Amino acid sequence: MDNCNHSNTTCSPYCDTKQWILVLQSIYLAAIILASSIGNLTILGLVMKCKDLQYRSMIVSMSVVVSDQLIIIFFHIPALISVSSGDWQFGETACQIFGVIGFYLISTRWMSMAVLSLDRFSLMLFPFRYPKWSKPYLIILTTTAWVLPVLMLFPTFFGVGEYTFRAGFSQCIINCSDNRTCFGLYVSIYTSQIILGAIVPCSLYTIMYCISRNKRRMIQMGSHPNLRISSPDSGWSSRDKRSLTTFVSILITLLLGNLPVYFLAVTRQTLAGTHMSIPVYGHMIIIDCFYATTLLNPLLIIRNRDISQAIRRIFNRSRSLSRRTASISTLRRSSIAQPIKIHLPTDNTDD
Repeated sequence: MDNCNHSNTTCSPYCDTKQWILVLQSIYLAAIILASSIGNLTILGLVMKCKDLQYRSMIVSMSVVVSDQLIIIFFHIPALISVSSGDWQFGETACQIFGVIGFYLISTRWMSMAVLSLDRFSLMLFPFRYPKWSKPYLIILTTTAWVLPVLMLFPTFFGVGEYTFRAGFSQCIINCSDNRTCFGLYVSIYTSQIILGAIVPCSLYTIMYCISRNKRRMIQMGSHPNLRISSPDSGWSSRDKRSLTTFVSILITLLLGNLPVYFLAVTRQTLAGTHMSIPVYGHMIIIDCFYATTLLNPLLIIRNRDISQAIRRIFNRSRSLSRRTASISTLRRSSIAQPIKIHLPTDNTDD
C-alpha cells in the first residue's frame, strides 16, 4: 500500500490509509452495529410485549428505532464489509441502490427526530388538549417523515449527481464532481435536513428544559399554595440531575452526531473539481460521530420512564421467578436428603 497511484483504477481506495486504522475502524463499526442492534431490538420487543407501552406517542419513537435499524442494515453493515475487505464488494448497480437507500433512511431518521421533539413539545405545552388531537396529527407527521425524503431523491432520479464509493465514508455517497447546479441543489437539501433534524429539535428541547426548570422553581418557591412548599430546596435533586443528563445527551446526539457530517459533506462538495482533498482518516473521524448516534438513539429512548420501568419490571419478575425456582429446588433436595423416620407401635403390657 506504500506505492499508491490514484490514477490506477486497480488501486485500493484505502491505499493511503494505514492498516491499523482500518483494523480499529472495523472493530468500532462492529461494536456499534452489535450494540445498536441489541438496543433497537430490545425496544421493539418491549413495545410488542408490554401493552402499557403501546400508547399513541410511542409510534414516533418506533419510527426512530425502525429507521435506525434499517440504517444499520443498509449503511453500517456494507461500510463494515468495505473497510474489512479494503474495497466496495457489491458492484456499481448495488452502489447506486445502497446509496439511494442510505440517503433516504438517514433523511427519514432526521425527520423522525424532528417529529419526536415536536410531539414532546406539544405534550408539555398542551397537556389537556394533547390526548384529543394527538392521534391524527401523529399519524400524519410520522407518515410525512417517511414520505418527504422521497422528494429529496428526485434530483438523483433525474440524473443530477451519481452515487460513487468513497473510502472516507466507507459507503456510496452522492458525487457532483464540478457540477455547480448539483452542488447547490444538494447543499440546500443538506441544509434543510440539518435544520429539521438537528437545529429545530435542539431548540425545542432547550425550550422544554427551560420551561420544566422554571415550573419546578415556581413550585419549590411556593407559588402553588396547595402544595404547601414555602422555601426552595438548597440543592439539585436526583430528578433534576437526571433531567439535565438527558437534556445534555439529546444535544450531544443531535448536534455532535449531525453537524460535523453536514459540514464535511458541504466541504467535500465545495472542494469538488479542485486539487484539494480531505484525507481518508479525516473523513473517518467525522463519520464515526454519525455512527455513534445510532447507538445513542436507543439509549436515549430506553431512558424513557415508561420503558425503563418496563425493563425493571421484567428483571424483577425474572429475579423473583429464579428465587422461587431456587427455593423449590432447595426444598426438594432437603426433603430427599432428610431421613424418613418410621414410628413402630410398642407393646407396654407385662408378660
